[in-house]
Amino acid sequence: MKLDEAIRIGEGVGLTTVEECVNNIRGFAMSIFPYSKINEELDELYKDYDNHIKNNEKIHTTTRTV
Repeated sequence: MKLDEAIRIGEGVGLTTVEECVNNIRGFAMSIFPYSKINEELDELYKDYDNHIKNNEKIHTTTRTV
């Protein structure tokens, strides 16, 4: 899963930080992905999240910044 998709889902349920969105996907991974794809999907998400942290100071999903 790409980080943008995790953020879209997170915003849809009222989450406000990128970290919350990533953690939410991880917590519900067994309900979101086929069992055989969980590791692959989470690896992709974590890679995107790591790149996001390295390249951005903004941590909130909306216009708020730290």
